[in-house]
Amino acid sequence: MARQRVMSEQQYLNSKGVGSVVSDYMMDKTVVRKSAYHQRQDERSRKALKQNQDQYYSKRNQARREYQRLVSSGKVRAPTQAEQTWNAAHGLSENRSVQAARRVLAKHGVDWQTGKRITPAEGRRLWPTFTHKAKTGKSGGDGVWLDIPVTVNFGTILQMV
Repeated sequence: MARQRVMSEQQYLNSKGVGSVVSDYMMDKTVVRKSAYHQRQDERSRKALKQNQDQYYSKRNQARREYQRLVSSGKVRAPTQAEQTWNAAHGLSENRSVQAARRVLAKHGVDWQTGKRITPAEGRRLWPTFTHKAKTGKSGGDGVWLDIPVTVNFGTILQMV
């Protein structure tokens, strides 16, 4: 059996060149003009923009459907929360999200550089156990905190990087 690739939808869209929500076609073409000649030219530019946007969005939607097809066939899987946290910890150290990811890993007793356990996690059997807030189902009711354990094979995380 072929090995699954770990890739988020955004990473897949970026690899196909359609990662941005908007097309950058008119990025350098935005100019405000007042004359009648320029108004006709601007109308042609708007038509070209609309055509380009339609092509871009159809290409993006096709790539999203292709990613969903790969996920459902088992060739690609989305990264787990633990894998996302571990990958986020490898960014620039002055970035707040990187610092937060490193704190989460330290809290769970995992070295952010190697992915190996450095201290036993007190009171936890699986690393990591993330807490998610779920709705109770009542209209306007408060959420209920649920602990959802997630198991991680660090060998696959290290091979992924």
